[in-house]
Amino acid sequence: MIVRSRLIGCASIGCICMLALLSCSKPYTEERVLESISLPTTFSKKVDSRLESTFTPSSTLDFAQSLLTLIDDESLQALLEIALANNTNLLTLTSQIAQAREALGLASANMLPKLSINMGYNYSSGNYNRYQININQNTLNGNLSLSWELDLFGKLNMLRKSKKYDYLATLSNLSVAQVSLIGEVASDYYAYMRLRNAALIQAQIVQNHSKILATLRDKHELGLVDISAINDTLAALSQAQSTHSSLLLEQEQMKNALIILLNLSDPQILAQILERPQPAQAPTHHAAARKSLESNATSLQSRPLESTFSNNVEKSQSIASLEKVDSSSTLPSLTLPSPRLPAIDALPREILLSRDDVRASIASLNAQVMLKNSKKAALFPTLNLGGSLGQILFSSRGVGDLIWNITGSLASPLINRSALTKDYKIQKESVKQALYALESTLRTALGEIENAITQVNTAQSSLQAKEQMLSTSQEVWLVAQSRYELGLLDEASYLTSYNALLSAQSSTDEAKFAQLAAAIMLYKALGGRLALQESSAHNAAQDPHLESTQKG
Repeated sequence: MIVRSRLIGCASIGCICMLALLSCSKPYTEERVLESISLPTTFSKKVDSRLESTFTPSSTLDFAQSLLTLIDDESLQALLEIALANNTNLLTLTSQIAQAREALGLASANMLPKLSINMGYNYSSGNYNRYQININQNTLNGNLSLSWELDLFGKLNMLRKSKKYDYLATLSNLSVAQVSLIGEVASDYYAYMRLRNAALIQAQIVQNHSKILATLRDKHELGLVDISAINDTLAALSQAQSTHSSLLLEQEQMKNALIILLNLSDPQILAQILERPQPAQAPTHHAAARKSLESNATSLQSRPLESTFSNNVEKSQSIASLEKVDSSSTLPSLTLPSPRLPAIDALPREILLSRDDVRASIASLNAQVMLKNSKKAALFPTLNLGGSLGQILFSSRGVGDLIWNITGSLASPLINRSALTKDYKIQKESVKQALYALESTLRTALGEIENAITQVNTAQSSLQAKEQMLSTSQEVWLVAQSRYELGLLDEASYLTSYNALLSAQSSTDEAKFAQLAAAIMLYKALGGRLALQESSAHNAAQDPHLESTQKG
């Protein structure tokens, strides 16, 4: 009868354990995420096929190499190497990874038995007159104790799994920070180059306006022009000077932003990289136009102010002097790499789930799910086993006998069960919030990709329009140049035409920088990866320690 009762009790405990385990929520896999959150099957926008390159990106490239595959720039590569090694945000996240790893190890250690050893020494001396005896005690005691909470309902194991998903989230957060840092460094670098190029062109425009103003003043003294023409030119000069000052200020601000991102103590290191000469590229139609502009700008600086009504002899002598001038570059020699854009053939859900911010959100959701399971298991009874082994190792009466005991306890929450239930319900809401955060991350990532594709196509269309405008401005300027050399156009009108060409050239350069900015935005939208990578392989590559933790 007694044996039967014990069997019934064991079977009851086993059934309770099975029900508790079956009622636990399972973690979210990629398939379950796609079932819970609907995602489109295709992108609404596509990259212009004329912009796509034929190269096949490798899935083994790191984040910096992926961007350099799109934009081949040695100066950018040097900046990225410094930033990835020195940036304080990355160092902070690396420290957080170490903390999460130790927290995971602590949660795993809590599932094991706790074994402790105690040593005690006791000395006492007393004269008991009542019994007429003297007692001297001098003993050394040793005790070995063991305690173990049997995780019948998975409370400790679920807590350990929660810490494991927290650890995975920190790994993905580091990758997110690396991609963000690489994108910021690249954006700030090309923004600095854009501002420097625009400032140099604007300085030439200011110089031309100054020459125009000087020419008009001479004509005004001769009564050839009205004072209103001088006022208009003076206003244009003031506007050009103000624009030039603003460009120099923004250039300095962008340089300081790079110093912060790179965490540099010596700004000269950045200056050396920024002043590094760009690699030469094959000459293009616009490069030839720029060379022609620079040659004629140098010639223009050397010739004296001339009146529109000068005689043909003086004009011929002046043109002859132009041919003797040694042409040198007065404008910035701008050579920018052409971005190589990958073909986006994967499905939206595949690209979205490969982004590290999405992976971090999934890991955070699973951490909340496991924590909910742990709080639910806390509602069930707790079984603890304990034991001790002790002995008097030394005394005045000799070695004592070995003493041992084994204890077991089964405790179930009664009075505090209501508090535990409330805690469990609170955690259920935390799971819902984590799921909503994941959906928001997916929608945001989808919008970023769509916007990046649109920006890439728009930047290309804008560049083509700016190049057509530059070509037209060049033709107009060449006509003005010919008329000026023949004495049919005064210097003020010629410099005005030249400023219009410089403005067109500046707009074209801005469009080229915008194309690079669009490529960087697409890189960030794709999560820094040009090829898809399996989630397990990605996590193992981030930290080899994960292989041992995933087995549990």
